Amino acid sequence: MLHTSTLKTLEPPTTNYINLPLLVGNFDSKESSLKNLLYDIKRCYTDKITAEPNIIGESSIFFSIQKHIDLLENYYIIDNYDEILMFLLTNDFLINILLEATQPIRKVFGESIKIHLNLHSDPEENYDELFIVIKNRFNPNKALKCMDELDLIWFDKIDNNTQGKLNIIEEPL
Repeated sequence: MLHTSTLKTLEPPTTNYINLPLLVGNFDSKESSLKNLLYDIKRCYTDKITAEPNIIGESSIFFSIQKHIDLLENYYIIDNYDEILMFLLTNDFLINILLEATQPIRKVFGESIKIHLNLHSDPEENYDELFIVIKNRFNPNKALKCMDELDLIWFDKIDNNTQGKLNIIEEPL
């Protein structure tokens, strides 16, 4: 039992949890998954983080990574968002590489391109790889030359940092 004198000495919480939605669910069941849980967290809290960034605090790894993933949406067309979100949460070292990639890509290919992110999975090998897909209107020879130049000025330098989890291809627009 708490005494009134004890309550007077307690500091008020620094976070206004009362306004945050409560996630309720049986997370031990076979039907629940980390993917569903993270999707629910993102759905419930993303607007709170954007509107009031100090509610959650910067110490949350998930929300920090989520903010960087949200930045990616400014530069990429994300084809299979939920799968890529899960992939980047487990391979967060790729986020800064992806943020830096658009500058050399646009330097080589120009501004009239579309840059997609697409996740390719090989269930037999239990392996996923994220692809930066540069969609352009170049003829095949010019596109190949641009890819060679991109490799030379950027990708060859960072390839070891990708741990084999990132690749770049070009496709006609």
